[in-house]
Amino acid sequence: MIIEVNDLPKTLDETYTYIDNMDMKDLDDWLKMEVMESLTKAHHSFGQWIRNEFQLWVTDNELKQWFIDNYFLDHPDDISSLVLINYHEKKNGRNPNLYKHANRYHKFWEKHIPNYRLKVRNHKLKKLCLELEK
Repeated sequence: MIIEVNDLPKTLDETYTYIDNMDMKDLDDWLKMEVMESLTKAHHSFGQWIRNEFQLWVTDNELKQWFIDNYFLDHPDDISSLVLINYHEKKNGRNPNLYKHANRYHKFWEKHIPNYRLKVRNHKLKKLCLELEK
């Protein structure tokens, strides 16, 4: 199934709604797993589908920008993981703490990208300034 650009989800809530309307086999089995196990199982299948179909590899993607603005994550693997975690947790009646999960990715990038913390801090400051200007 190919998603038209205009129909791509633009926020995390829209991804939830979009996925909820799909007919997926094995969804019930996937939802019965512990969240991190389900994430591992889905990374190269459902996660890859999310990365490709939601066009997360494209630079000017609105969903990707939403994750940058809200979690300062721009790598498609990180974004698809948060989408999967959010979907899994909500379908199991839990309120996911995505900041906790995003923090794991931040720690990874801090080890691999010089000045990563400074980039995050500058982004948050810029976002705050833009909000104050409104």
